[in-house]
Amino acid sequence: MDIAPGENNTLQVGHADCCACYPLGDSLKQVDDQWQVKFVGVFASDGETAEIRVADNEEPDGSWEGVAVVGSAPIIDNDFRRNTVIIPVTLPQSPADTTLHYTI
Repeated sequence: MDIAPGENNTLQVGHADCCACYPLGDSLKQVDDQWQVKFVGVFASDGETAEIRVADNEEPDGSWEGVAVVGSAPIIDNDFRRNTVIIPVTLPQSPADTTLHYTI
């Protein structure tokens, strides 16, 4: 049996460079009065630098571009590591006080 697409158009799916990025929970620590955590990211292709922005709102006022970068690191691609990054991040507030959202 064949499936005919009819009048449907083929989707042009874009390429998502960031495959995954998440905080490493066991790296969360308080240094002086600031909370710090390390993020790990995996990318589909190489690049220069990855940046993390963290906000207490899923849709920050203005846009995510208006949120300060709180961590950045080079994307590494070599014989051992393929398109990965470890980003040290200083959180804008305590993660115990509010839900924090991030974008890379």
